[in-house]
Amino acid sequence: KLYKISVKQEDLRLQNVLQAGQAFRWIWDDKNHWYMTSMIILGYETYGIIIVKQEDSCDYIEFGFQHPKWELQKVEEHLKQYFRLEVDLNTHQDLWKSTDPNLKNISPQGIRILFQEPWETLISFICSSNNNINRITKMCHNLTSHFGDKIGTFEDTTFYSFPTSEQIVERATEEELREFGFGYRAKYIIETAKLM
Repeated sequence: KLYKISVKQEDLRLQNVLQAGQAFRWIWDDKNHWYMTSMIILGYETYGIIIVKQEDSCDYIEFGFQHPKWELQKVEEHLKQYFRLEVDLNTHQDLWKSTDPNLKNISPQGIRILFQEPWETLISFICSSNNNINRITKMCHNLTSHFGDKIGTFEDTTFYSFPTSEQIVERATEEELREFGFGYRAKYIIETAKLM
């Protein structure tokens, strides 16, 4: 079942936010759904699957979730926080309006800075060094599928948790990460995990 959060497309456009190089674990399907695992739902310590969707010309996003204990209200609160919906882009035009005359008509096009889990963000940043969005996305999916925990299956796709620093130290080696395409970044991921 899908639920709704009211938000205009000029304030949040999923396609522009989830493909902009901030988050790398969202999976898009041909039905215009985005899927991801998340564990920072308020009050819960376990991962579940989150689905978000946005149709053209709709003043809302739709969302659903797959987890035996998650409550609707907390998932909705999580998504509002994740997409930073408390920030009114029209009220805070100083966040995106430029004084440069060549850029004065720029608009945010529904793009927001996501409120993401710090550990995953740090590892994604390491993966982004001298890299492009497609390869970073592949690296993040390799990390989850090889070193995270299996969460469940939805729409014929298997979802995994993002591995903690402890799981990376216990389950991964620099050599394995290099085999999965991390190159010189493998060393930095292992060493960062050991420091956490």
